[in-house]
Amino acid sequence: MKLNPGSWFSKNAADARAQNAGKKQSARPRPGVGGTELPAIRDDEDLIDTGSGDSGAKKKQQLGGEHAPSAATHSSIEGKAHIINKGALEQAAMAGPGSLDPATLGAPAAPDARRWLAKRGVELMLPEGWRYLGQQRDGRSVAFHSSGTSDGHCVEVSFFSLRADVPLDKIAHSYTADDLDELIQLGRLSSSSSLKVGEVEGLLLVGYGPDSKDALDRLVIEKGADATNEALFLATDGTGLRSMSWRGAVKRGDENQLVIISFTSPVEGFPDARAAYDAVLAKTKVTQ
Repeated sequence: MKLNPGSWFSKNAADARAQNAGKKQSARPRPGVGGTELPAIRDDEDLIDTGSGDSGAKKKQQLGGEHAPSAATHSSIEGKAHIINKGALEQAAMAGPGSLDPATLGAPAAPDARRWLAKRGVELMLPEGWRYLGQQRDGRSVAFHSSGTSDGHCVEVSFFSLRADVPLDKIAHSYTADDLDELIQLGRLSSSSSLKVGEVEGLLLVGYGPDSKDALDRLVIEKGADATNEALFLATDGTGLRSMSWRGAVKRGDENQLVIISFTSPVEGFPDARAAYDAVLAKTKVTQ
């Protein structure tokens, strides 16, 4: 027998609606003991403080009833942290594209991001207008993007738990001088340097790649287009995104943690963002 999925779905949907209607009817207030009517739910008990007076009329007006305000009417809670305005505030926090001007640095717009960072002793400063992408890596990091598109720039702050018996000074500087020299010779790193961010000493690693369009043109002339493309492919792990990262070690309670602040940009766009990345590290505070 051939089944008609559309008929089956329509029948079940109709049955579900009928059951829901029966439940709503049975949930209405009924007379109590001795025939006394139970008190009904008041019109103004909808999490909106309507005050005294004609609550039904006020509720109609607040919920867009008989005389709903026009789209141009200014709301008294516009831009304020009120539960009714939560969606609008979240949309504002996701606005983009973001600036690359180091002079526009400020705290992330999204309250959830600021809370996540504050709990971990980080005061992050970002260029204006960057989008909050939410928590990443099963809650171990938060990420921000300049535009949300493939040609944009990204900043991510990550925390990783480590064994208590690993000395803090060995965590951030796990690369030896020989390791770093080898990575530079292999074309995986452009440079490395010690850098203190806030109260924490750490190591800055800059991925291999050209630092300007002219440098990219010279690289193509020196190595040839194929060799340059291969070198950049290997240096970016095939992603086409050049990276820069800072890593330091902190102690939170009884736990040692590795904190990494990473920056990624398309190879061609990295030089445009480098000044903003340096400013982020200079203004960001990481506490022990």
